[in-house]
Amino acid sequence: MAEDQVKVVLNIKQETFDAYVRENIDDLEMDADEAVQDAIDTCKLQGGNLYFVIKKNVEEDGRHLILHLVDNFIASPTKETLEDLQKECKEFEPRHYSTDFYKAHQKIMDKIKTSDGDEKTCLIRGLSVIIRGQPDWINSFMMFEIRSMAEAWASLEDKSKSWEFVAALARLVKHASENHEENRCAMMTEGIQGLLCKVLHPDHDISDEFENAILSTCSMFQAQLVDDDHRSQGSQAHQRAKTFVTDHNLLEHSIRLAEKLLQKNKKSCSNRLLTLISTLLVSNDFCNDAANLNCGELAVNLIREAPEEGERVKACLNLIKALIGNDEVKHKMTTQLKVHEDVIGALMRHFSEPNVALAALRSVTALTLRTPECAKEIVKMDGADAIVNAINAHTKSKAITRAGLMAVRNCVVRAPELRKPFLVLHIEIIANEALKNHKLDEAKACLRDLGCEVDLKCIWTGSNKKLERGTTDRLKEMDIG
Repeated sequence: MAEDQVKVVLNIKQETFDAYVRENIDDLEMDADEAVQDAIDTCKLQGGNLYFVIKKNVEEDGRHLILHLVDNFIASPTKETLEDLQKECKEFEPRHYSTDFYKAHQKIMDKIKTSDGDEKTCLIRGLSVIIRGQPDWINSFMMFEIRSMAEAWASLEDKSKSWEFVAALARLVKHASENHEENRCAMMTEGIQGLLCKVLHPDHDISDEFENAILSTCSMFQAQLVDDDHRSQGSQAHQRAKTFVTDHNLLEHSIRLAEKLLQKNKKSCSNRLLTLISTLLVSNDFCNDAANLNCGELAVNLIREAPEEGERVKACLNLIKALIGNDEVKHKMTTQLKVHEDVIGALMRHFSEPNVALAALRSVTALTLRTPECAKEIVKMDGADAIVNAINAHTKSKAITRAGLMAVRNCVVRAPELRKPFLVLHIEIIANEALKNHKLDEAKACLRDLGCEVDLKCIWTGSNKKLERGTTDRLKEMDIG
């Protein structure tokens, strides 16, 4: 028998756990709390996994509270019954699992088919609560119904009275998409996301309900443009972004809508739209299209108008970084708009705010990539101080440290004369600390480009010895296994 025994984990069913609790109460005369704790201890001794088990005593009829709340909500879908359901689901993940195992999602969808108006909107919100964190429960029947609802909304000539409905629908699509590439692809095939592109159109009148729909729809689109499903071998996020832009004109519509919202000082919505626009810029052509729509001027002007507003500055910095991925756009923005001045100014002002500092450092990295002239101007503006201050303010943050060291590296790699301003600020010590604490390859690269001593492993120099077969033991001896 093998020395290392594989430990088998037993998944305890809800019914089994409830039976233990009931036996403790009925046969051993324990009170409810004592009975539950004893059942937990018993299951753990047996090596049981209780993650998907509700660790509470059942109601008088033998069912858990969450199932009663589902039934109450379906029978009377109101704000009050929805809030009760939301509150219970927020407490712990097993409640989601229990409701889905109860087929609550199918029961709610059946009720949606026969409902309309506010009741239908409320039911969609309830379904979204149930599906959140459990996208596997979405099936082809439910997708067909979601598409039918999206088509019905898209066909309305006057959409001004339907924003609450489409906001609820967008949240449902978002929760069905999160961490689930298969669902995202299936819904794209059904055309669901394409229909919801109609929400982000500049011709709609601005209202509180419309703003809420914008926020929900932006979140839905963000869920389509990430690679977050570890079960999937790849992601079609890039292709989805192209489809949204080329087939549905989402980029131009989002920019125009953001401009319209900014004119009315709707900060929250405009920031979310700027973030979505940044995510859509997945190709050189899209960066160029956005620049032709004056997106660069928009971002720079917003920073200059409100330099103290961290959230807005962060959104603009991320947009700038996305835009200057196109070298032609970068040249225009640095020579005509002097965007590097705004980026360094934002870094100096907000270096202590993690998210803003990270966005600024990444923008500096993009600005100085293969652009020594820009790097020289940044250092002249005390950019070296700004970069080093940001790194020092967040030494425990691996992401910020990495971004800062990459910014330093890009500044000096094609302009060795810029090494001294960074070395005077003890960047060598900072990089070595980062190497020690975070094991960052970027720290080694930064030290090398600064001309500092760094331990770079040389596996084979091509002289004296023949190549050895890279067995596991040999690699461990070389400390590279």
